Amino acid sequence: SRLCEWLDWAAGNRPDEWQVSLPMIQRGFVWKPSQIIQLWDTLFQGLPFGALLVSELPEDAQSIDLVSHKQTAANQVYGRLGLVDGQQRTLAMLAGWPLPSHTPISQRIWVDFAHAPRKGELLTLRITTRNQPFGYSRDKPNAKLPLSDRRKALAAWENQVSLTDIEKIQHPDFLQTHPWSNRKSLPLDLRKLIQWWQACDGQSTVWQQKVLSNLQSPSPSQAVTTQATTAWETLESEHQQLVIKRIGILATSLERIDEAQIPLLRVDERLFDTSTSDSTEPPLALLFNRIGSNSTKLSDNDYVYAILKHLRPEVHQMVTALHDHDPDDGHGSVASLMSPTDLALTALRLACATDLEIKTDPENPDKDEFHKLIKTDGFLARSFLPVLTSGFMHQCFDQVLGFLDYRGGIDPGLPRHALPHLSRSLVQVLLRLAQVGYLAGRDSVQNESRRFDALRFVLQWWLCIKDNRRASKKAYLVVSQSIRDEHLGDILGYRMMDAILREGLALAMPNPSLLEARPGLTDSRVRHANEIIGVNRFNPLPENEADKQLCDFWQHWCTSSSHRYPLLLWLQRSYVAGMDGDPVAGRDEDTPYDYDHIVPHLHWGDWTGYAKGTRILEFMRKPYVIGNCIGNIRAWGSSDNRSDGALAPAKKLHLVAEIDSEDLLTREARELRSLSLLESSAIQLDQAQLWINCLPAKGTGDRCWSFERTKSFEIAVEQRAFSLYRRFYEEPDVQS
Repeated sequence: SRLCEWLDWAAGNRPDEWQVSLPMIQRGFVWKPSQIIQLWDTLFQGLPFGALLVSELPEDAQSIDLVSHKQTAANQVYGRLGLVDGQQRTLAMLAGWPLPSHTPISQRIWVDFAHAPRKGELLTLRITTRNQPFGYSRDKPNAKLPLSDRRKALAAWENQVSLTDIEKIQHPDFLQTHPWSNRKSLPLDLRKLIQWWQACDGQSTVWQQKVLSNLQSPSPSQAVTTQATTAWETLESEHQQLVIKRIGILATSLERIDEAQIPLLRVDERLFDTSTSDSTEPPLALLFNRIGSNSTKLSDNDYVYAILKHLRPEVHQMVTALHDHDPDDGHGSVASLMSPTDLALTALRLACATDLEIKTDPENPDKDEFHKLIKTDGFLARSFLPVLTSGFMHQCFDQVLGFLDYRGGIDPGLPRHALPHLSRSLVQVLLRLAQVGYLAGRDSVQNESRRFDALRFVLQWWLCIKDNRRASKKAYLVVSQSIRDEHLGDILGYRMMDAILREGLALAMPNPSLLEARPGLTDSRVRHANEIIGVNRFNPLPENEADKQLCDFWQHWCTSSSHRYPLLLWLQRSYVAGMDGDPVAGRDEDTPYDYDHIVPHLHWGDWTGYAKGTRILEFMRKPYVIGNCIGNIRAWGSSDNRSDGALAPAKKLHLVAEIDSEDLLTREARELRSLSLLESSAIQLDQAQLWINCLPAKGTGDRCWSFERTKSFEIAVEQRAFSLYRRFYEEPDVQS
């Protein structure tokens, strides 16, 4: 088949010919931006990219629409092609292909004609998404733009569209933005470029002139300049000639796509048969395993969900409805806690928990475990489907989200942007609590008591669990025992965590006073006033197990390698709760915040710097131990404080005057702003001077270090790290 013909079928542009659908066994789109870019570059260069496996679907076969991902009816009047292998490649191509009007899109591909392409590529391609409306890093396409660049992009965008102060709070619509670049940039949407190509009927000269004319004209998508000139006019003559050359390169590339053929290999339609009586592995699943080495391989989790959809097609519709469920009460959404695959596996586990014939707890079933389950006579119809169809899981999720919801002030609830960081194993425990009625007490007093118990459990799990799977299984056993004893009580969370600790599956949280009393661990100002202690603070006393546990725990809290940064979303919950965006589990790269270094990495990291005697490495062997410590990190929204990314903390927090002759009104306004920034950044007011002490000596640069400044840096970070832990321990009242 011609490639263009296939893409039109897949896009829905030729509905009277073929509709391309996904068999129920298929999963969603999982490719990263770099993979989309690489595929399009492959197309531009006319290189082969493999065959697709398709099958004409039987009349009664259930399927999912490729573009909308909605379940399609089986009695369409036109032909249906099931895409058995090649979904990721096809959807990556559709990200830049013209679609029918009103088709929802989640990515845009851009060609930047002003940028030199990376080595081995024909053109510079960029991608924007709803949560990354200004694109990803040019050199690292899977990495978000640096925070400082997103601040610049947002400021430029707001200036372009002339928003009111109220409108500036909203997240930019990626349909109205373009990729940000600190260099001169001429981006055009690839989908629009291909639409122009089709409108010109492939006449290369006419199309090239249209593209050039568009680039030469003023456009909202071009960067704002201080002069009344277009982006094109700011380019030197030699640069303009390069742009014209790249337009020609793209024209040649589109000609290649017009001429390209794509092999469509037919798969026997009998592979879609689900009539097997013993619920063994269906033929289509066997095919997926055979081709897995040449495609994006299915994990065990994806495999389980795929087979469930294949055997019982209604599962997809049920899971989709549940995943899209967003309570009307303003709590987080189900999508913020789990992906569709996780939802299916969770329903499977909850069904097993109440089925008397099932003796296992499938926390994370492999293929063999799963097949044993579905071979149990009547299990799917008796236990699994009712969990999804009865409204039971909607109710359970509503209760869990209600318990977790942050209610303002010092309430220990979680802001919605923290929810995706809760592991599936933990969320399954919370749903089990809802299943047995623990989250629905007899009155409001008991509900609040149980809510605080559940929140303490969640926070302690988040910080301390060493083995999520085994801890979750242990928690399920404790719940089951409580049911048998007919005593849920009001401290079930405490009992579960106690059992987990006894099994050695979690770190114990020491009282802050014990940490504080251990010399040199949390405070180096007394015993180590004249030295940088650095990583040595974590060295335990010889042959002292209790001291080793304290030191190990404190290293776990402080160091970046333990991935504790997301805890800041809770520690800064009042600030984080005000962030825009709808968090989705499993999309770490699509967040409206970053983990910002309070003393910027530019000041102390990856640098050999000034002349001898001014290098931080001369005073601290491993600056990253302090620089990347949780005490030097804050969760910070990309729309806030747009120009402060590289400033010293005293300046970014407005702790010092910008000019020597600051008048009273200016000072009062600055101090009010500083108080707000300190609170939002989870920095105590009495620690403000410690961050002021991190300023470089007057007349020197930010990268110029002395022993005194290095020691001040260490003290500021260690003091904030300890105050953060004290809050984490005391505010949810962990000791109770």
